[in-house]
Amino acid sequence: MILAVRINSGSGDPSSGSGDLVNSEPLSQPIFTTVAATSTTATIRWSLPPTDFILGFLVSWSYVGPCSGPGAPPHEDRVLTGSTRTFTLTGLRPNSQYLVTVEARNSQRFASSQITVNTRFGGNAYQLSFFNG
Repeated sequence: MILAVRINSGSGDPSSGSGDLVNSEPLSQPIFTTVAATSTTATIRWSLPPTDFILGFLVSWSYVGPCSGPGAPPHEDRVLTGSTRTFTLTGLRPNSQYLVTVEARNSQRFASSQITVNTRFGGNAYQLSFFNG
């Protein structure tokens, strides 16, 4: 099994487009804790400090390769409640790579993290856990 993980993050005022915070208290970025994937699904779990007030999350994912078949799948996203910490992506292509973004939002700010997820070819699942200490 080969698993590539790339984590990027950012935060800021969603209306400014600048990525700079307009509030002196930054919103924490979601921290990925577990990724479990099969050939057509990926379940991601994340955490945030309990002190952050979150109105909701935006989970988005896009196909990044390899090209296998006509037409790349479209970019997709889902709006989730602020209490959600797990989401399962379904209908993924086997043996493919997806860029997944989890964005925490409140009324003034946002903070996001990204991870690259590889689906498997065949039915064997894998799980990757992150230990943040």
